[in-house]
Amino acid sequence: AFRCFRPTQQAPDKFLAFYQQQGQDLCMTFLHPVIDEEIYLAQKVDGFTFGPAFRCFRPKKALRYDAYCDDFGPMNMASIVDFIRLLDAERETYPSTKIVFCVDEGRRALTNAVFLLGAYMILKLDTPPSSVAKHFSWL
Repeated sequence: AFRCFRPTQQAPDKFLAFYQQQGQDLCMTFLHPVIDEEIYLAQKVDGFTFGPAFRCFRPKKALRYDAYCDDFGPMNMASIVDFIRLLDAERETYPSTKIVFCVDEGRRALTNAVFLLGAYMILKLDTPPSSVAKHFSWL
């Protein structure tokens, strides 16, 4: 069973932390609104049911990362274009549902997800980079 916890001092009001008790371990899952309370970013959500108002979005194809010249950057242009198309299709197919971009565990997965959402905001939504940075200031 999940219970909702709203941190008061460490995080913004919109930041939700869900906890799941598994034996002695406490597993923390983050669900954070990124784009207009419509698109959220979440990690560690395997087995979590969001309910009818939310839809889990897992674009595995766009998140494929080839570690060629690893210092060059997190994604190639084809991955960015694929992600934009997939997210647009998801938004058009489910216009009244909040989309949760469900990301695998780990820093690299989170970094790539933030990069792709930032690219979406800049390239598709014409959001200025300074505004994009503010959307991810909680990181």
